[in-house]
Amino acid sequence: MERVIKVVLGCLLISLSILTFKHAQITTGGTTGLALNVSYLLKIPFEYVFFVVNLPFYVLSIKKMGWNFTGATILSVFVVSSLTGIERFLPDVVISAWSGAMIGGGLMGIGLSILFLGKSSLGGTSMVTMYLQQRFGWDPGKVNLLFDAIIVGLGTFAVSLIDTFFSALSIVVISLIISFSKNRIAKTYTSALMPIMTSSNN
Repeated sequence: MERVIKVVLGCLLISLSILTFKHAQITTGGTTGLALNVSYLLKIPFEYVFFVVNLPFYVLSIKKMGWNFTGATILSVFVVSSLTGIERFLPDVVISAWSGAMIGGGLMGIGLSILFLGKSSLGGTSMVTMYLQQRFGWDPGKVNLLFDAIIVGLGTFAVSLIDTFFSALSIVVISLIISFSKNRIAKTYTSALMPIMTSSNN
């Protein structure tokens, strides 16, 4: 039950974060940022793009992280995709890029941390981040920052240069929050994934 609460709470905070980014017209990192970039460029609803861009990562997740983790991740992606779809029923509120970066980044960082503690992720780079931490002990915040920096850089094609700066600010906030929680996240996964890691090394 505790895990379910963490996954639901994490998905709710992440969905609020994504809606904040959209109303501020900025992007962010990970598959969330990639989906936002595509959504801005092609005028396709975010929730559809987000669900599709995560599909290729499920194969890696099953092999490296196990069915339990992958199932929770697929569920999380579905929940976030569904929750962000409510935007069409919301008023067209404009949020400043600065507020979007700080508030959206904070919500995303906390949401992802809670989701990781619930043994789930949003697929894509967040799943790869968790695998690299378990396999090599890499700081998930720093790895997440690297992936996000690349995707935000690509975001210059979807948003203005100034908005790209605020998008970059959002990933700094996200990475700092995740790094702050890295020890708790590591303890959560060590015992649960040890059999999977041992098997993959044989």
